[in-house]
Amino acid sequence: MNKRVRGAFSVEAVFLVPFVIFVIMALFYLSFYIYDRAVIQSALDRMIIREGQQLCHPTDINTGAIRYDMINQRSLFYSINYNKETENQKIQSYIKKELKNRLSITTITKIEGNMNQGNIEASVRGSINIPFLPAKEYLMDLLHYQISIKSKSYNPTKFSWIADGVLDVVDDTAIYDCVKKYLN
Repeated sequence: MNKRVRGAFSVEAVFLVPFVIFVIMALFYLSFYIYDRAVIQSALDRMIIREGQQLCHPTDINTGAIRYDMINQRSLFYSINYNKETENQKIQSYIKKELKNRLSITTITKIEGNMNQGNIEASVRGSINIPFLPAKEYLMDLLHYQISIKSKSYNPTKFSWIADGVLDVVDDTAIYDCVKKYLN
């Protein structure tokens, strides 16, 4: 009777141990997946902050330091007439640099960056590399993902400069007197 019980445990262990190992490995890969998504989201968040600064002040996108020596070289309307292709390439290269050698199981397939009149957008597409081939067939849609971010840059200082310039021009016109009478 004792030998039969040992045999039953062995048979149950043969079925149970591979399942337990699979669950443990799945938890490891889930943690790597969550880590990779967090790294990508962090890189996109830093890029949004640095490019927002770039629209307000000339900055080094890699360090975030404001380039005070270049402030007077910009025109008043820089945020409208900057070189879009150069800025988009800066966005993409910054994200590539931030993600280089930091991802565990994700391979970056595409990085897009776009800055257009104060709107900053970026997205990263990636695919997860897992060694378990049967799972790849069933999880094909889940193994490819995209993380996107979108923001608008505001520059209150530049707005006040433009408003002050407009008020100086309007101050000398008859329209200003009409509006002033109407408001009083």
